[in-house]
Amino acid sequence: MDTPRTLQEIDYLLMVYDEARQGALRFSETDSDEDLRLLLAPGSSLGGARPKASVHDRDGHLSIAKFLHKDDEINTVRWEAVALTLAKKAGLPVTDWQLAPAYDLNPVPLDIRPKILTTTITEDDGTASLELAREVAGYFELKPAEAEAIIAEVQTAVSAWRQEAARLDLTSAEIERMASAFSE
Repeated sequence: MDTPRTLQEIDYLLMVYDEARQGALRFSETDSDEDLRLLLAPGSSLGGARPKASVHDRDGHLSIAKFLHKDDEINTVRWEAVALTLAKKAGLPVTDWQLAPAYDLNPVPLDIRPKILTTTITEDDGTASLELAREVAGYFELKPAEAEAIIAEVQTAVSAWRQEAARLDLTSAEIERMASAFSE
């Protein structure tokens, strides 16, 4: 006869299926304002610097909702929606706010931050440039012609950034301010 196994803390965590859980915390409709502040705090258990929460979308799918931060200089959430829409038009696999190969696409104008990638594509250079992308294409097992085709597809999609921003109700002033984020 097998000896009963003693359950450890990790066993309880691994056996829990609870869509409303944020790490070790479970949230419900009766939570206090303090509970909600914790949920929406930057660096919450969903990770990253932006406040966010797990929510059910209109179709009942579990998704990630991102919120504005009090110190935002631009409408980061809406601009990320613009970038994700453009990425999808360029053929990148994105699924709205759910986890996908393309995520955290946050265009930022040069007056806020220079064009330096958070995740660099070489060991030495984090510059966001087409020249650098072409130089390292071989590291990603792309032939020059394949890289150029991808660049052309992305450029075509991104060329409609102003129209996409307007479709998402960003103002003319907001669109003009972001022009440097979409230039080469």
